[in-house]
Amino acid sequence: MSARRDRGDAAVVVVVALAAWVLATATGQHPNQNFDRVRGIDRASVLLPNWRFFAPVPANKDVVLLHRVRRDGRIGEWQHTHLAPARRVRHVLWFPERRVDKGIFDVVGRFLRTVEQVGVGFEDGPDYQMLAGFVRRRVLLDGADGVEAFQFAIARESGYADEPLEEIFVSRKEVLAPHAATHR
Repeated sequence: MSARRDRGDAAVVVVVALAAWVLATATGQHPNQNFDRVRGIDRASVLLPNWRFFAPVPANKDVVLLHRVRRDGRIGEWQHTHLAPARRVRHVLWFPERRVDKGIFDVVGRFLRTVEQVGVGFEDGPDYQMLAGFVRRRVLLDGADGVEAFQFAIARESGYADEPLEEIFVSRKEVLAPHAATHR
């Protein structure tokens, strides 16, 4: 009878421990930072996983990179610099093209934080140069005959046709040097 009681006590301990773990894990996911003290028990997130995948505020709009060119003295219309490819079933397992979208999203995010902090002179920073280089490459690939300069813009879109783009940033005019095609 003692063995049966020991197994019963062990089962109660396991159930209580499991319930405490589930409660601590659920509490640790709460967006209110007062609940983060629970996560302090397990700083490496080994025992208490962090499932706040989308951080405090999830991204609910897409970042869009647009550009326009000045060709033979005339300024063209804004056009998308990069469009995400249409989703296919195979993308559930393999979607390397998505890395470009993620890269643009990350660089734009860093760049916008830099603009807020620096205010002036951000054009010399690596994120601006990377975005300008990305757009420059696209302009060259589209055919740069007669193109004197280009400009890029960063906008947000919700993905709904009835909601307009939200303009965030418009770059200065970037001269398209004749040697740019050979050096980049």
